Amino acid sequence: MVVLDGTYGEGGGQILRSALTLAILTGQGFRIEDIRGRRKRPGLRPQHLACVRAAAAISSARVSDASIGSRELTFYPGRTVSGDYRFDVGSAGSTSLVLQTILLPLLMAKGVSTVLIKGGTHVPWSPCFHYLDEVFRPALELMGARFALTLFRWGFYPKGGGTISATIEPSSLERPFRHATKVGFYVKGVSAASKLPRHVVTRQAESAQKLLQSKGVFSRIESLYPDACSSGSVLFLWLESDARFGGFTAYGRRGKRAETVGEEAASGLLSFLATGAQVDSRLSDQLILPALFASGKSQWSTDQYTLHLKTNIWVASQFGFKEIDVKKIEENLFLVTVAGT
Repeated sequence: MVVLDGTYGEGGGQILRSALTLAILTGQGFRIEDIRGRRKRPGLRPQHLACVRAAAAISSARVSDASIGSRELTFYPGRTVSGDYRFDVGSAGSTSLVLQTILLPLLMAKGVSTVLIKGGTHVPWSPCFHYLDEVFRPALELMGARFALTLFRWGFYPKGGGTISATIEPSSLERPFRHATKVGFYVKGVSAASKLPRHVVTRQAESAQKLLQSKGVFSRIESLYPDACSSGSVLFLWLESDARFGGFTAYGRRGKRAETVGEEAASGLLSFLATGAQVDSRLSDQLILPALFASGKSQWSTDQYTLHLKTNIWVASQFGFKEIDVKKIEENLFLVTVAGT
């Protein structure tokens, strides 16, 4: 059994989610102690419990101590079974993080799976649905993964209530993720708000486009007015490219000007472009697990060596995957290399 310290690195839910994925894919059981030990409210929260339940459901796992607030958990996976699954986070917890926990095992299962998840779709501290669909999915498709995502209803903090679905086809990751340089791109985006004046959407988009254009970067931003349980606004920008991947999100809140939302997302994108990196720091840690099971050596450049990246590398090493290397090329540029299967 693999024993994990839940306070390692960023000390949050990523250790648990990555362990669940790797346990199912390797057949190894694990025990995690002091779950989310570095957080203000340690232990399992609803979205983490939803990840555990989802992982257990697809793999017929034996689980102990899976309850809200639990700071320890034991997980013994069985055989992954494709099928139709429905999960409800029961809060504004991230639907994206639940899906990412079970995606790789279902990709490697024998049949097509459909997954419906209810909860938060555009909430802070997690990849929003559009990041999953416009950045994460295209990157995995380059490696051979085949899955489609649908957003049925938006879910903002604090009520959530959103719904996403995934149709996942059996896919071997027959290609590694390849390092690329000097690739072309253009910028796309969505500006959205629910239960707020429509000018919020316009002002978010215009402020982002103005800042981007001042730096010679032109963009196309779609305006959306979705229905959701909670009021909320978001601006998401991404690179449309065959080989360069980045997504940048900013959320509105009471007292925060719509122009500031647009400027935050645009500033994040411009900072990333200035580094010349191929992959943004969020995608970089999300690529570690797929790269472990890809055929051949994966390699990419990224703009930061984050605690999340360090944590995912550490979790992988605890499950026996040692051949991962991160080298600093220059300031704000790192090269990640993962030896696949």
